[in-house]
Amino acid sequence: MDKDPAFLFYSRDFYEGTRNMLPEERACYIDLIIYQHQNKIIPLDLKRVYMYCSGIDNSIVDFVLSEKFTKIDTGYINEKLNSIINLREKYSKNQSINGRLGQFYKRAKPMLSESDFYILKQKLNEYDKSEALSIVCDFLKQPLKQPFNFNEASLKGLAKHLAIAIINIDKYKKENSENLKFKCMADSLWLNTLNEKVKIPIDKTLFALNDFNQHLVLNGKNEDMTLKDYKEYFVNWARKRKGI
Repeated sequence: MDKDPAFLFYSRDFYEGTRNMLPEERACYIDLIIYQHQNKIIPLDLKRVYMYCSGIDNSIVDFVLSEKFTKIDTGYINEKLNSIINLREKYSKNQSINGRLGQFYKRAKPMLSESDFYILKQKLNEYDKSEALSIVCDFLKQPLKQPFNFNEASLKGLAKHLAIAIINIDKYKKENSENLKFKCMADSLWLNTLNEKVKIPIDKTLFALNDFNQHLVLNGKNEDMTLKDYKEYFVNWARKRKGI
């Protein structure tokens, strides 16, 4: 990553923290925080730092370091500046990740059906954004920092790879958690068929599946039913609940 050209300067904090310093001490302090910002840390060997703070007596540099900086194993840091730098780096990284995911979704949307795209996005949203981007790039064999270049076949492969898994009802009973995210077999092919049969809008289909799984558990339905029986049972159940 290139050196960050700027950092937030809190004028009130700076004024309150330096009002009792002499002008040359304040000037030295500014030099030192700029040095830390550009080099991450002020080294223990201060020869170059003394040169950097030109026109300032070495004793003043030593005094300011002792007053405003913390000595660690590898050098000196101003802890507040360090936290500001880290926050800015995190923000910049998040902005970059959001931009890359936005590019991916923009390119993927016209290649997929509405239901395929919805499932793909819903599944990726289960991950941290940086992890979601890694999953996309790894599967599609795309560099992390270059424009996306993939075809429809590879994208559909990713969508299939991320298809929602069947719910483990035993796990639900054991955990007995109202916040458990229900999951069932909802691959894109079945969802498309389901939309045609039941006419549930795609943005409500997964919510219907969640309610259905709760219905199975609460009513003690056969947990060993086959996937075919499961799907047929759901279609019949959902037809009675078109208002979902």
